[in-house]
Amino acid sequence: MGCLPVTFVDPLKDQMTPEWTAGPGHGSSYLESGVFSAKTPLYNPTRSAGMPVGIQIVGKKWEEEKVVEMMNVVDDALGKDRGFGPGSWKPQSRSS
Repeated sequence: MGCLPVTFVDPLKDQMTPEWTAGPGHGSSYLESGVFSAKTPLYNPTRSAGMPVGIQIVGKKWEEEKVVEMMNVVDDALGKDRGFGPGSWKPQSRSS
């Protein structure tokens, strides 16, 4: 298993859309109510602004080399200018 950073949460891009909230169920109704419609929903892109977003790549037992190679393929496909890597860290401004 390997994890790759992809981007950061952007409150302007990552808001819930009507297609998502009004669409058919996405799994457990109990989980959905906590994530989307609770008094204080767990999914809040404004409060999560600047947090990293990543993907997880999983392979079969004893196939770590394939996972590492697939991570390289995905990393190359995402491009090097996405704000991750040596020397690319910049402090995120915190808004209250």
